[in-house]
Amino acid sequence: MHSLYIVSGPIDRKKIPLEEGKYFIGRGSDSGVQLPSKQISRKHAQIIVENQKVTLVDLGSSNGTLVNGKAITSSILQNKDQVLFGDVLVEFQSENLQKSPVEDQFEAGKSLYVAATKVVAGSQKSKSLWSSLFVLYLIPLMVLALIGSMSFKGLLQQRLATESIKRAQGLVRYLAEKNKEDLKVKNDLLLDTDSVIRESGVMEAFIINSKGRILSPISKINQSPKDPFVLEALSHNSDQAIPPSPTLPDGSQIFVHPIRDYDESIGRYSILGVAKIVFSTQEAAGELTESKRLSILFVALAFLLATLFSWLSTKTINTPIVRLAEKVHQWRTGQVYQSQAASFEDWNNLYEAIERTIEEADRK
Repeated sequence: MHSLYIVSGPIDRKKIPLEEGKYFIGRGSDSGVQLPSKQISRKHAQIIVENQKVTLVDLGSSNGTLVNGKAITSSILQNKDQVLFGDVLVEFQSENLQKSPVEDQFEAGKSLYVAATKVVAGSQKSKSLWSSLFVLYLIPLMVLALIGSMSFKGLLQQRLATESIKRAQGLVRYLAEKNKEDLKVKNDLLLDTDSVIRESGVMEAFIINSKGRILSPISKINQSPKDPFVLEALSHNSDQAIPPSPTLPDGSQIFVHPIRDYDESIGRYSILGVAKIVFSTQEAAGELTESKRLSILFVALAFLLATLFSWLSTKTINTPIVRLAEKVHQWRTGQVYQSQAASFEDWNNLYEAIERTIEEADRK
């Protein structure tokens, strides 16, 4: 004599005797072994009893059939095999079994849900919200960290660029004053541009005479610069700083300053020449190590806060969620019978969506 012993599911624990023949197992009313559960197909599986041989065949059910935790398409059942149809756990018992070991496994007075949980605990993963909450908190915190670091970098670059322009204007004025006397007496060999070339951000430096010819450096002597800024400086009859040129394609800017000297014969200042430098504010600012360190600090804080917030949230809401999930699970699987629909029946679609999300996260 063979039988199926229902351990958990929508039907109370009981034995279903199996005579020789073929039985459909499913939730349909025409099934030989009817298991009314939404997670079981109408014709979920078929069991074939032939003398001492009992064969179980899965009929392409949506949730599959598991024997001792392994999915099967066809399997010969042995005594004490544990078979899982959807959310219904069944134990196969042969005719020489005197007492169901499953009955001794559960203490008297415990609920069906707790008993079934002990049996299927090995095949189900605990659904923790920590990883989902961690990602949920991490994304906005990372966005804030990136916005903060980029804003700080932009403000720092703007401040350093302003300071670099003021320094470049001071350097070109210094270059003009340093070479004024030598240019006045036409001592071209003593004209000095190397003193400013060594400064950070300075790419090139020139001394140009009143006719627009380069006098220093020697490598470019008598060349004529092809930019309008030198002409502007030659006509700039003032000691005030001239605004720099617009940024060139290579990121540099041109700074010029007139070399002026008071001519007593005519009673006014005359322009002897022009001091010119090509200056890069980016090179003068450097690599902005402070901005990089702050970005790393913001990212580290984002990970730390996401970890802390997710841990606190999990501790706060995990227990009520587990209790609600247990009640919903009991209602959905038919383990709790009531004449009226459950108060959360309208949330069924939301529950299914959350359940699918958790299952996909567990598979990953």
